[in-house]
Amino acid sequence: MTTANDLIEHAALKLGAKATGESLTADESNDSLEVLNSMLDALAIDGMMVYQIVQDSYTWAAAAASRTIGASGALNGTRPTKIEAGTYFRDSNNIDQTVDIIRDRATYDSLSSKSDTSTFPEILYYDSAYPLGTIYVYPVPSAQLTLKLNHWQILQSFAALTTDLALPRGYQWFIEHALAVALSPVFSVEPASRVVAEANRSKAALMRVNHRPVTSRLEVPFIGGQRSDIEAGV
Repeated sequence: MTTANDLIEHAALKLGAKATGESLTADESNDSLEVLNSMLDALAIDGMMVYQIVQDSYTWAAAAASRTIGASGALNGTRPTKIEAGTYFRDSNNIDQTVDIIRDRATYDSLSSKSDTSTFPEILYYDSAYPLGTIYVYPVPSAQLTLKLNHWQILQSFAALTTDLALPRGYQWFIEHALAVALSPVFSVEPASRVVAEANRSKAALMRVNHRPVTSRLEVPFIGGQRSDIEAGV
């Protein structure tokens, strides 16, 4: 475990903004905390910095075409940054059925009858609004299901300088060097070239570890609320 203050102190030392044994002022520490949280927020949308795909379980009510998700949403949990393939629904007999994840609103909006029902949904569209996202499915399930939702695990922000954070291997080293570079305007100190190089090198190493090969998929369009059939010519 490490705290925000640990990361900030180490980064300031690498930057040359403080000497060994010295401490930052309260204002410097608080300003640095804001920079640290801003940096972590930026990393949250970089897929190559996502170190895990986690799976959460939610109850999906019968006849529900959409559900909000996030703190205090209909699906009360972590608001996903991005939903990943492999997400599936499970029925009361423990039968599982994956759904196709569609990324654009236009595809979902083109469905002519969004109230069609079936045992399992076939497609899922995620509107990543904030603070609550909304998940839409088609067809609408005719009975209650369990949604097994795969989504990005992102680095949390720090509520205070003393907040603890458990980091995966390699992340603390990267954050300390990247934060040293990011803190340069705060302390009006130019980072040494070796610090910048190490921030880039360690980020590249994490991106290689986090790389997930992409499996090519043929997106089958829905026409008039039905999946098109190439062989039938529709």
